[in-house]
Amino acid sequence: MTRIRPLSAGEIDARSRAVLEAAEERVGMTPNMLLAMAHSPAVLESFMTLYNALEDHSELDEMTIRQVVLAVSESNCAPYCVAAGVAFAKAAGLSENQIADARRGRSAEPRVDAALKFALKLMETRGRMPDEDFARLRRAGFTETEIVEISALVGLTTMGNIFNNLAQTEIDFPATFPLPEVTH
Repeated sequence: MTRIRPLSAGEIDARSRAVLEAAEERVGMTPNMLLAMAHSPAVLESFMTLYNALEDHSELDEMTIRQVVLAVSESNCAPYCVAAGVAFAKAAGLSENQIADARRGRSAEPRVDAALKFALKLMETRGRMPDEDFARLRRAGFTETEIVEISALVGLTTMGNIFNNLAQTEIDFPATFPLPEVTH
């Protein structure tokens, strides 16, 4: 049962309506998560501003972004965000195996694997990671800008994970559980 209900069209204020219309144009739907966040226009606007900035202006490629979101959401046991993440990853062209691997926090691509390990270590240590873990990401070729963006992506994804777990948001993306076996 949903704890924080999505707002209906008649309950949405003008500020939130503009944010939701832009999201619908971008995604092709208005996700229940955003309709629930619309109870606070400040939260909705803040979340979507960072989301759009990372989507549109990040130095990270879309495939890496999608895989980091999946790893973090799976780690946070966030079914709504995993389902959304899988849908967006498929739309971006990730294979079933790449998606399953990302949900497990790994990738066959060394650079992406380094990003996923860093993101999960960042969560585990709350940013107080050993120098060697940070150095591993640098050796994989990540710039300071990309490292800042991965940390922002972890924070944004975690915010969405926590919100949806608390709200018990009804999943409006195709179901994805249980985690499928990897076949290589």
